Amino acid sequence: MRVFKCSFPTLCIFLWMVNLANACAMDHSDADSHRVQQDASGVSRIAGILASIASASDYRAVKWSVVEPDEWDADEPRRLLVDHAYYSLFSRDPKSLLDLGPMHQGVSSKRIHSTILVFKYAQLAVSEVARLKEKRLDNIGAIVIRSDSNGFHIKTIGRSYCVVRHGAKVVLFDTRDQEETMKAMADKLEKAEW
Repeated sequence: MRVFKCSFPTLCIFLWMVNLANACAMDHSDADSHRVQQDASGVSRIAGILASIASASDYRAVKWSVVEPDEWDADEPRRLLVDHAYYSLFSRDPKSLLDLGPMHQGVSSKRIHSTILVFKYAQLAVSEVARLKEKRLDNIGAIVIRSDSNGFHIKTIGRSYCVVRHGAKVVLFDTRDQEETMKAMADKLEKAEW
């Protein structure tokens, strides 16, 4: 039987390298954990920016608590996302307010729907923007107003869609009859820091 012999300095260097590799692995996982926490808080940050932009356009942002069916809460999308949220932007114009009773005060006929998506990686967000564009182009009479890897503006018969992407974060807008306002909000969101 042969016994492996090594010098004390060689053993020390080996142990130091093992310790350094473990430390680097721990720092990397801590950084990933921190990034995920930051991304999860990204929904509330984007929602605040969206509310500010809506308010400047005389709209108010209201968070939807539950959307049925929630296409982003299925198994496949859940693996891609860190978090997501739904908002409706209602006009404050008194002429647009609907009389739906006390529980629905402030609900307007002029509204824009928005979905905030925070993906795990920027490349997933780029792929999703491309998928959403193709899906919208399947609609009758679809016209592409603007399109690049950071979003698009597509008009179809009856609806208009805008998508804005910053890194791994995506905001989708859609509306029936508020296309100009939606486009203005999307432009402001695109220029904002989020």
